[in-house]
Amino acid sequence: MSGDHGTAVIRNVAFGGHNYLVAAENYLPANASFNVSGATLLTVKLSRAPQKATLTFVILDSQTGRKIENATLSFDGKSSVPSDHGTVVLRDITQGNHTYAVSAANYLPVSAPVKVQESTTLTIKLTPIKKATLTFVIVDSRTGRKIEDAMLSFDGKSIEASDSGTVVLRDVTLGSHAYVASAKSRLASSATLNVTGSTTITIKLSRDSSSRSRDL
Repeated sequence: MSGDHGTAVIRNVAFGGHNYLVAAENYLPANASFNVSGATLLTVKLSRAPQKATLTFVILDSQTGRKIENATLSFDGKSSVPSDHGTVVLRDITQGNHTYAVSAANYLPVSAPVKVQESTTLTIKLTPIKKATLTFVIVDSRTGRKIEDAMLSFDGKSIEASDSGTVVLRDVTLGSHAYVASAKSRLASSATLNVTGSTTITIKLSRDSSSRSRDL
């Protein structure tokens, strides 16, 4: 037990080896062994314990400013925490450097380092993933007529064209995609498409001359 000035005086200590443990609120404890051969002064230096803080994450749509209710937060690589109406509160966070990652369906994820010094609120803005509607119109290359029995493979997924030779794909993410259009007795047509917005793509299929020869 120390006095008001952080000093403890212990008398009548036997010579020889001893151990001490010093502790104080908000400090890391210190312990050591020492040898007593006479009256002496021991100076013990305590380091402050890392302080704890509360972090509040407010997760918003970067375009509307509205809170994103289905967002999740990963802090220091630990399990994601579901948000409550776009807010995540983390308590008892030690001061120092940390990392976080925020994600939500239909939004681009965000990750960054954060230096915690005291309780604070962090506003995280997520950018919506833009999507487009693609309309594929599959026609005969010679007559321009729509091919009713056409098939479209888009990013490996096959879709049958409607009676009007049309395939409509909604909620397509922007970026590069691959497609293959085909139909009976016609040469398939494949290409890579860079989607930057909603658009209509007309695909012209030529008749397969080898197939026509076999039919004759």
